[in-house]
Amino acid sequence: MLGEEAIEIKSYRTSKAKVISISSIHQLFSDKKLFYLLAYSLSTNDLGETVEDASNSIRKVLIQNPEALEIFEEKLVKYGFIPEIIDFQLSKFSVDRLQAYQVKDEFPRIIPEQVPAQVKFVKYSLDLTKCSDFEVDIAVVLGGNAT
Repeated sequence: MLGEEAIEIKSYRTSKAKVISISSIHQLFSDKKLFYLLAYSLSTNDLGETVEDASNSIRKVLIQNPEALEIFEEKLVKYGFIPEIIDFQLSKFSVDRLQAYQVKDEFPRIIPEQVPAQVKFVKYSLDLTKCSDFEVDIAVVLGGNAT
């Protein structure tokens, strides 16, 4: 879908530390030529969007690409988001800030081939305040013009 680019999207609460959770060995790894991490800083806000609102907006964009839409729907189910079975009020969030980072060789992450075969599950946190050397303009990511 993105050609030679891959994007990992994470979020953190604005009111807390600028730290994201990485939940697998492979989460910050890609075979693509360019790999970016987008970090959304979110705050709860009655004027914001719920996850359902956001997913509906994404569906409208992806409707032109059935393959991408199917992948998106599968990921929603995989991560437990099934709107039809939600029986509680979803929180609304507003985006306070969006930052982009280029994930390259020196980027602080776990490299899958360096993990011993005996290790099967890894979860860790990444402090984005210490990753400023890897920050790139969001227009580079959205426009596809890497530096």
